[in-house]
Parts: sequence; structure tokens; C-alpha cells
Amino acid sequence: EAATVGLTALYCALVLYDISAAQDARASSLSWYQQGFCESQLFWPLGSSHGLCCLGDVILGSSLVYANFCRWRAEAQAPSLQLGLAVSAFCVMHGVAHGLIEAIGGLSAEVLEPFRPHQAPWYVT
Repeated sequence: EAATVGLTALYCALVLYDISAAQDARASSLSWYQQGFCESQLFWPLGSSHGLCCLGDVILGSSLVYANFCRWRAEAQAPSLQLGLAVSAFCVMHGVAHGLIEAIGGLSAEVLEPFRPHQAPWYVT
């Protein structure tokens, strides 16, 4: 779980740097930046990187759910392990969301356009 937090922080730092950097100073590749930060096509058997994230999150998240549940049950249902269970379950659901994005073919500008605030202000709270 600590590795997940660390990798997420690293990813966020990379995204923030690339958004604010000039085109020739980006840390990521130009094609990766243009396609979207989660949309690499390097993983052909799995479709895009969404397919890879789906597999990783569902498999690893499920193992964490199982491990945390076993610890929770063994330690007389310690409340502190409930957070671990919730985070692990979120990891699985995050993977399922990546799988859905892969299934619809990604989140291109055309797919997202109807949800932008100027098109659908009721989505913004």
C-alpha cells in the first residue's frame, strides 16, 4: 500500500511538471502527452495502458483485500484494518474503471466534450 501511495505521488508530480513545462522540457514523451497521461499504446496484447492498469489493480488489489481481510479477522476485527480494507477495495474498483475506459476505447476529447462545464453545467457542483 505504501508503494501505491509512492507511485501515485510520483505520477502526480510528473503530470504537474509536464503540464507546467514547455513542450521541449517535458519529462514524458510528446506522444504520451498528446494521447493522454493514461493512454499509452505500448501494451499491445492488453490494448492500451488502461488494460494493463485494470489487470494490475484488480489482481493486486484483490490480493490486498484478501490479506487485509485475513488480518482483520485474525486480530479480532481491529478497526484500524478497516481503512486498509477500504483502500484495497478502492484499488480494485479503480482497476474496474480502467477496464471500462479500455472497453469504450479511451477518453478522447470527443467522449469528454459533453461533460465539460460549458456543455453541462449541472455536472459541476
